Amino acid sequence: MASLFLVGDFETMLLRTKKNTVIRRDYAATVISFGEARDKHLLVNGIGMTILTPITKFMVHLPMAFHQGRPESALIICFGMGTSYRSALSWNIDTTTVELVPSVIKTFGFYHADAARFINDPNGHIVVDDGRRFPQTHLGEI
Repeated sequence: MASLFLVGDFETMLLRTKKNTVIRRDYAATVISFGEARDKHLLVNGIGMTILTPITKFMVHLPMAFHQGRPESALIICFGMGTSYRSALSWNIDTTTVELVPSVIKTFGFYHADAARFINDPNGHIVVDDGRRFPQTHLGEI
């Protein structure tokens, strides 16, 4: 009997305990964004995907800095919070990012106040597709 009245779901618990929580749902997943300032988190179907961290910037900037010649393009598999995508676009190169879950892309503004600028960047391309297969089927197009 107690389980009928005392059990709650994870989303409701987060909404009660975390001040800044946004829940999005689509055909693929439930996406939860929560946190404030530099302590922001991204969960997909209740699984932690990433946190706001400078490491995702370095994952782009280091290879670009050591690339022989001027980089021409970048492919980011897994949009996440959009930090790697922003970093690649800062090199003023053609940048494609691939994300499986459409609602993850919609969280971009939650993590970065300047998201609209990068969404509208003519060098940027955001694709909803399976990142495991995308390079095999579209490599000639990017």
